Amino acid sequence: MDANGVEKAILPARVDDVERRALRFVEARPDRCSLGVGGLDLLRPMETLRKLQAFVEHHSVAYTMTGPCFWGDGMYPPTDAVHYPMYTKCCELDLLLCMNAGIPGPPLPAEPQNPIYLDRV
Repeated sequence: MDANGVEKAILPARVDDVERRALRFVEARPDRCSLGVGGLDLLRPMETLRKLQAFVEHHSVAYTMTGPCFWGDGMYPPTDAVHYPMYTKCCELDLLLCMNAGIPGPPLPAEPQNPIYLDRV
C-alpha cells in the first residue's frame, strides 16, 4: 500500500460472512483498513437492517453497498420503495451508501441499474 501511495483500503465484506477474511485485515490494521458492507436482502428489510446495524456497531465500516440487479429478482431500481428502509437506516447510522449503476452484464437485467434513477433518489 505504501509503495503505491494508498493510505487506506476499503475491503468488501458481507453482513453474514462466516469466513470473515476481510474483517481480519481490519482488526489487524484498523488504521489502514475498513469495510464496505454488502449482502443486503432488501426484501427482508427488518432482519437485514438489524444485521447491518449490529455489524456497523461492532466493526469499522466505511459504507454499505448494494446493486439493484444483485438481489431478489433484480427488478428493483433505486426509486422503488423497497430501498426506502435502507436509505432511512443509512441516514440514521450516518453511513454512506454505494449503489451499483450501469450495465451489470448478462444474464442480469440492466434497466434497474440505469443511472438516471439515481437522479430522483
